[in-house]
Amino acid sequence: MKKFVLMLVAVFMLQISFTAAAFAKDRLYPGETLTKGQSLVSNNGRFELRFQFDGNLVLYKDNTKAIWASGTNGACFRNPGDPLFGDRCLDWPTYVLFTPSRAGTMGLVISNNTYNSYQFWATDNAGWINNSGHYSNKPKPENKNANILIVQDDGNVVLYNESPYLVVLPYPVWATNTGGQ
Repeated sequence: MKKFVLMLVAVFMLQISFTAAAFAKDRLYPGETLTKGQSLVSNNGRFELRFQFDGNLVLYKDNTKAIWASGTNGACFRNPGDPLFGDRCLDWPTYVLFTPSRAGTMGLVISNNTYNSYQFWATDNAGWINNSGHYSNKPKPENKNANILIVQDDGNVVLYNESPYLVVLPYPVWATNTGGQ
């Protein structure tokens, strides 16, 4: 009887994980956020972009191996010139926002609140376009704004500029460059 109950529990847990993967979200749109503990999962369920409780945005493969991270774990906002608080940590990363960065391009930002008042990290769309090698043999796009982020089945997390009128095919403006890992 004990084995039967354990087997039933195992099957139930397996079904829950398949159901969760089937309904997991693989994309983010402008204005949407991730809060600590939330994640995006590729359609095949193998890759998860998780905003951890330590403030780090991490891409996991098969739920165990970290293959990319924003490096914002333990980050905090300090104001050393403040006579009242000195060098104490005043604020920590609490949101991943799909919003305009300080550079002015639409992308991912790790901030301390939904108003994006302090940025701990942001995608560098222009830097990625100029240095990733993706556009080495083709013209670089002028519009570096993203309007969709996708956690792809190959393990790459990509920000795309997707024309609402389908005049131009979607093109990448930033990526983790982790495809095929």
